[in-house]
Amino acid sequence: MSVLKPIIDSIVNGILTISAPSAAAVGTLFDTVRIFRATGVNGPYSMIAEIDFSSPATHGDLTSTPQLYYKAQYYHSITMVSSVFSEVAQETGIFSEYTVPESTATYPPEIALSDDDRLIVESIRITLGDSGLIERDLYSASDPQSNAACAAQIDPDGCTWELEEWKGWPQRVLLNGVEKTDINDPQVIGYRYLSFSGTAPCITGSLDVYYNHFRFSDREILMAYDRARNLLVSCGLTEIAITTEMRIMQASILLLEGEIRDVSSGGFKIVDGDTTYDNTSMIRSRTEDLTDLKRKMDYIIECARYAASYNITGCRVD
Repeated sequence: MSVLKPIIDSIVNGILTISAPSAAAVGTLFDTVRIFRATGVNGPYSMIAEIDFSSPATHGDLTSTPQLYYKAQYYHSITMVSSVFSEVAQETGIFSEYTVPESTATYPPEIALSDDDRLIVESIRITLGDSGLIERDLYSASDPQSNAACAAQIDPDGCTWELEEWKGWPQRVLLNGVEKTDINDPQVIGYRYLSFSGTAPCITGSLDVYYNHFRFSDREILMAYDRARNLLVSCGLTEIAITTEMRIMQASILLLEGEIRDVSSGGFKIVDGDTTYDNTSMIRSRTEDLTDLKRKMDYIIECARYAASYNITGCRVD
């Protein structure tokens, strides 16, 4: 993912090793790594340490036990800005859903982000509340329960897999025990399907997929960001007057508008006597977010026009 959140690489005998997705990008926004601990996966989590930012960063928890759960977060000691939390992690040697994996992503990203692009994508994700999740699809042909549960995810051609939680992009793909590291095998179609090369059927033994689950892909976000500039120019703003923050806000509006159009077709409310079924709450929530963003965008544009009209290069704060 492009989200600037810590990655807990390992926890060995209470020593946590934490890395950044992009040290340069993180270093411009944060100066501290906060470490949290809990006795249960759902918390409550208590902060046990604050250490200076570095990548990798290490911390030894002297009172650690293998059953404890950890999270990390970036923080800036002056601006008090904080990042989203890392994924929950447990002692590397403990077998559980939250054990830190030994390997990192091996499937290629959809698009290689520069540090500048990563900051833009991160900012838009924070604005939209789309920090993303890590999901896992696991299939084994030798397991009757897995066969029954995953039957609908395997296309009749035997070479196409439908992600259980989509939209998504793979981090790691193992097909019949073989790791896939070529972006053309499997091909990701519509952030929903993985299409494998080879003689059908391809998915014959096992399939293990770790993938990022998100509302908007990095490519979609950057396309909206590029489009935002032209829209702002059409509002009468000059290139000089258009700031990065304006483009971030306008891109967020474009993405939300598209999302609302997509989900509105499936929204409905049924009232049957005393029983009501209503799945439109997400549409209402997204619409409220969109209205709020548009209000803020109108204010920003108004301020920019005012500043340009009177040639204001700064403002006085009493």
